[in-house]
Amino acid sequence: MFFGVMKARFCVRKRPRMIRRPKGSNCCSSLYTEKSVKHSDGVMVWGSFSGVGGWGSLYFLPKCETMRQDRYIQMLEDHMPPVELHGCGSFMQDDAPCHAAKSVKKWLNDQKINMLDWPGNSPDLNPLDNWWNTMKNQFATHNTSSVPHLIQGINNIVVKT
Repeated sequence: MFFGVMKARFCVRKRPRMIRRPKGSNCCSSLYTEKSVKHSDGVMVWGSFSGVGGWGSLYFLPKCETMRQDRYIQMLEDHMPPVELHGCGSFMQDDAPCHAAKSVKKWLNDQKINMLDWPGNSPDLNPLDNWWNTMKNQFATHNTSSVPHLIQGINNIVVKT
């Protein structure tokens, strides 16, 4: 069995609203248009999963932050249960820049974590990428109109599985 850490981005989504306008009226009139946001708020979520133990804890990256190698190591130390707890022999991650950093590889080696060789750009092989997609599809029935609602919905779906 394997144990892996993967990320996904979830965006705040407002329900679309139908706006009807009278025949022959100007479609660009402010009476018949609605403002939209090109890049909505959202959260970046990192989660761990194993074939034996299921989900580990979730880590929500702070707003306007990127996952750097130092933050990734800190997240692994704080939120990743030891691989042995999951009864797994290998650890899986993709080749994202923060994963491939020398300091991260050294830390994993120092922790004596056996890495699973993983081809780049292979989301179809990765069970976590498939699960994130399934989870995003489940949001059709959830209120995701704000970041707190989004975080609550993600936690609720993970708890159910």
